[in-house]
Amino acid sequence: MPQPLPARAALTLTAPPSRPAAGAASGRERGLRRRRTTVLAVEVVVVAAIAGFAGEEAPGFASAVGAGFARLRHPDPGGLAAAAACELVSFLALAQVPRWLLRRSGVALAEGDAVALTLAANGMAIVLPAGTVSSSVWSAHQYARRGARAAQASWAVLAAGFASSVTLIGIGIAGAGAAGVVPGAVAAAACVAFVAGTFGFVALTHRLDHRHAGHGLVMPSPAVGIRSRLRAAMVRLDSLLAEAAGQRAGWATGAAVLFACLVNWLADAGCLTAVFSLLRLPVPWAAVLLAYTAGQLAGAVVPLPGGFGVVEGGTIGVLIALGMPAAPAVAVVAVYRLVGYWAPLLLAVPAYGWARRRVELL
Repeated sequence: MPQPLPARAALTLTAPPSRPAAGAASGRERGLRRRRTTVLAVEVVVVAAIAGFAGEEAPGFASAVGAGFARLRHPDPGGLAAAAACELVSFLALAQVPRWLLRRSGVALAEGDAVALTLAANGMAIVLPAGTVSSSVWSAHQYARRGARAAQASWAVLAAGFASSVTLIGIGIAGAGAAGVVPGAVAAAACVAFVAGTFGFVALTHRLDHRHAGHGLVMPSPAVGIRSRLRAAMVRLDSLLAEAAGQRAGWATGAAVLFACLVNWLADAGCLTAVFSLLRLPVPWAAVLLAYTAGQLAGAVVPLPGGFGVVEGGTIGVLIALGMPAAPAVAVVAVYRLVGYWAPLLLAVPAYGWARRRVELL
């Protein structure tokens, strides 16, 4: 990263760490070796299981992929244009979320900066393990370099993540009702209860008194031991979170942010829908929202770069479970991921470079 995140800098200790004793150092080295061995053993087991499954399923899977992609010989250009337009709308909507949140805090983020940072952060989320965490830290870093305090930048990232999560879950509930997985009346009631619970949670946090937060711990003198350094880090982190907790979006900004997140998810789901037209396949309208949400939630839970394999598996699995043949389901999801997730990666590198140059000019 070009510059350390101010929030991290606030946690950095001024006193140099004391040199550990030889016995303590060797003990830590042994502990690190044991942890590495355990992680390696788990990885070997997982890879072996995946390889065994792939060995059994590869012939049928390969034939399904081949049959599905045969439809790309005569694609529908209108479907491709619609898929690209949906992704453009999705990115533009997502870029407004940090702009509106930071503007509420008194920080102006230019439209071009917001779009470039969104593209670059999306690229990081695709290529890095646990990429959502890395891209969130980097985004907060960039907001701070553009005039936001550490607490404002952290709050913008956390609030955006909260709004994005609740809207995706709401879409999933609606998708379950549309697919007939749960009765429509139950899905409608669940949506109403979920929306009410979300706004109730936000209202409750707005009523909390954060004026005395961060002052319950006394800052120790320059830290020299592990316990002192940990205590110092806790005090400074507590102070940062207390300041972030004091940020307020307001009902108008909060509603606008939730709407932008909703547009982002629905436009991305629209890209998946457009791929059916691209491949000249009938759209399973009842299954699209649930399949899309299942794939996105699976990718968010499993910390693989871009949810690779998990998003595809979740989306394909739901489509097949709801009655779609395997061959077109595999082809549709593969093309959707190519258009909607991997193609924007080509824009992430220039967007990252542009964002860095913009900071140097500010």
